[in-house]
Amino acid sequence: MNKILSILALALLVVLGACKQDLLKDINDGGWSKECNIEVLQLEGQLGTAVITRDFDDAKIKVYTIKEDIEDISNVEIKNIQLAYKATSSATIGSGLDFTTGSTTITVVSDEGKDLEWIVEMHDFSSDIEGTWYIGEIGMYCDLFTWEDWGWDKTVPIADYLPAVSPEFDNTITFVLMGSDEDGNTLGTYIHDAGPNGEFGDFADASKGWDFNERFRKIPAGEGTWLRDFTRNQIIITSEDGAEYTIDLEILEETEELKFNAAIPYTPEYFDWDNTDYTYEELAHMSNPMWYVLTKNYEPQTGNSISYILLEEQEGDQYINEEEKYVSLTVDMNEISDLSSVEVLDYRISYAATSNIEIGSKLDFSNDFKAKVNVTSESGETAEWTIEITPSYISLEGTWNISGIETSYDFFSWDDWGYWGSLNLLGENALPGLQAEMDNQFVFAVTNKNNNGFAEGTFEHQAGNDGAFGEFTNTAQGWDFNERMRQFPTGSGTWKQDRETNQLILTVGGESVTMDLDYSNSGVTIKAALEDEFDGFSWDEWNSEDEIRQNYQIIAHLSKYINYSIVKAN
Repeated sequence: MNKILSILALALLVVLGACKQDLLKDINDGGWSKECNIEVLQLEGQLGTAVITRDFDDAKIKVYTIKEDIEDISNVEIKNIQLAYKATSSATIGSGLDFTTGSTTITVVSDEGKDLEWIVEMHDFSSDIEGTWYIGEIGMYCDLFTWEDWGWDKTVPIADYLPAVSPEFDNTITFVLMGSDEDGNTLGTYIHDAGPNGEFGDFADASKGWDFNERFRKIPAGEGTWLRDFTRNQIIITSEDGAEYTIDLEILEETEELKFNAAIPYTPEYFDWDNTDYTYEELAHMSNPMWYVLTKNYEPQTGNSISYILLEEQEGDQYINEEEKYVSLTVDMNEISDLSSVEVLDYRISYAATSNIEIGSKLDFSNDFKAKVNVTSESGETAEWTIEITPSYISLEGTWNISGIETSYDFFSWDDWGYWGSLNLLGENALPGLQAEMDNQFVFAVTNKNNNGFAEGTFEHQAGNDGAFGEFTNTAQGWDFNERMRQFPTGSGTWKQDRETNQLILTVGGESVTMDLDYSNSGVTIKAALEDEFDGFSWDEWNSEDEIRQNYQIIAHLSKYINYSIVKAN
């Protein structure tokens, strides 16, 4: 064993010795003494850093200047020159170079005595940020815990989260070149103008109480000064009130655009998992950096979306599906006198887009409770949107027919593979004894409205033409679920309809039952909760190939609600 270790140690020493010899080879050989490079050159009137290239003996330097700012083109002062270690040159700080012909030469001699002639060319400076630019994009990068296996990241246009930013997209930013500082950094003035619409974007959402202007406003409005730091490739913008913004500059040569990348505080430690509005968390804590993309040519906006709509008698918010171009709204149809003429009280669409309706327009919902709306982007692309209204409340007064009876069941929805489902109870493999219920009628008479305007009165559950109520039974299987499922009482009693909670309270013989109400354009669904019998569920009795055994487990153990769908009788 000791012998093996000795061999390994010897091998390691050989390797280390070889590494040490290689590291010192250049010094021992005096390779540094042959170098004759120019590493830094700064001339009078020079803007930016010199472009230094060398291919063996082909050595060139390009410098960019504003020649009008140079006092004597035949004697341009060297402000700074740095050579390779121990190399020398007659061109020193303070000496002059003759650029009468547009170029000159500098000879550098290495410590060993080898000389190299450098050709120095002077070019007119052309500022890549000077001029007037439009704002083409404002975005941010969000890092949602990418250091975790479950984390992810995304790039987001900020206007998607804060629509009030949109007026920024016709703004113009003009950079005027005024000169340079002693380090060759260009500087000048800027004007950030509000554009044709006269508005600056607002990095805020007043409806939610959000204001992120301090976080995202990196190009201040109005006038100020700028300085381009070529060494760090940054632009420093100073507003009229002295606020300074340091921004990384990226020249997008292929598209001839500028990209301003601005760092913003990234604070994942403040992420609030209890805040269900994760959009806020992305804006406030999980984003860095944000950026502006500036373009010389104005690009018409492509958005043709509806971001908000408010109709008369609307209750609650709208549901907007951008992909399907669909909006769903709930309204109190009892208060609308004419479904063919529903007024638009508020309406917002994509920035610079147009539409065939506006605030004050009337929409026709008399055909299937749907209306069509066109939105055309600034670039000319039209999208047809469907606006559908559903009732937020339907008065139960009158006579109703039963159109369906089913149960809603919970099949382990708390697990990833679980789900909610519904089962039609009228089938022969469910509870065919309910068929007698289908000619029944519910009759609601209003005798009073309480102080909140909620209707109340008397009701009657009538047996229908066959004179019989349905049975929650399957005699072929020996099932009897009357005690579990008979939630809507037979006979007569009193009722109350609560518009705030969308609930129905029925009282018969001093016993009350409370049921939920769901409203749709086709009618009303009355939902009564069932007692939890989940503990009785048996996987041994469940059989995916046997519908009868499945239905038994659903009805007996998994059912959560018994649902009556009713429609108004003619």
